[in-house]
Amino acid sequence: MVCLLAILLYTGQKLAAKDRLVITSNEPNSPNYHIYEANHKQPFPVPDRGSGIYRTLVRVDEPGTYVTVYCSIKVSIDDLRGFISKGLKSLPSHVDGRFGNDEKSEDKCFNYVNNLFYESNREASTSTFEVGKVAEPGPLPVSRLIKSHRCTKRLLISLAYQRRILCADGYGVVTTYRDKHLPTIKFDEPVEIADVIWDGQFVTRLIAKNHQDALAWNQGQLQSFMRRSSSSDWTRRTCNCNEPYSGWHITELIRSNNAQVGKFMNEFAMLEDTDLGGSDCFQFQSKAFLKPKICRDFKLKHLQVSVNRLDPIPAEGNIAQFRVTKPDD
Repeated sequence: MVCLLAILLYTGQKLAAKDRLVITSNEPNSPNYHIYEANHKQPFPVPDRGSGIYRTLVRVDEPGTYVTVYCSIKVSIDDLRGFISKGLKSLPSHVDGRFGNDEKSEDKCFNYVNNLFYESNREASTSTFEVGKVAEPGPLPVSRLIKSHRCTKRLLISLAYQRRILCADGYGVVTTYRDKHLPTIKFDEPVEIADVIWDGQFVTRLIAKNHQDALAWNQGQLQSFMRRSSSSDWTRRTCNCNEPYSGWHITELIRSNNAQVGKFMNEFAMLEDTDLGGSDCFQFQSKAFLKPKICRDFKLKHLQVSVNRLDPIPAEGNIAQFRVTKPDD
């Protein structure tokens, strides 16, 4: 038996390329997180009868995040993923800048930062503190940049992920590399997680005794965040370089926190066992249903569970320091 979660971000925007479909599994020993541009006309493909593939029911009718569970007894996990992703454009699993904002706003912010930084550079180059020693410009404080109303923290974070600006060591976001051709800013005050994630909301959240787990879309990726009870800061469980293997945690978090998803996966697992799933068909007069496999297959065809849109949760709290690396690091 194999099961996959197909997780759709439907933005409702005119640009369908903004919609995302993430496929995750709880397979621990192979890549279990894959992301694609979604097919907005049919984001969740319907399996043919006799294919051996079964799924939950869903209705996509408003922007938000939706989950469909696909399970099979006879289809391999690779073939099941291939069925769901057929015809879709595969995307890299690292964070994708320029996802949650319009290009015009980002370019306006970047030009303002770039001009201001190099204006400071020119002023510094004309000032000398000692003979032969030229003052270097410091990073631009974000608190100053956002007062101009040309930039927001969200825009600046996106520019950092696009590697168009550098972030000095401070609050929130810091770049781990240097480039003399890029302007440098510094988050000089705490950064709220609502300024980082899509629409400022969590997809789902699980509150445990000593910590909280949450899922959210960050720069086009579905990521996991954790906050301990003793802290107000959220840290990323999904970090650079391990994204292809983050699907296990995402799958288990949704399964344990969504009754509809958990019900389908648990009932399907019971039906996988012919002895257990192939019983209790005695109410049918046909003797064929007394055969365990036929009885089980009948139950599988009539296993119908609808999964509602995941209810978004307004995000609260700040982020711990998020490090932005070069794509090839």
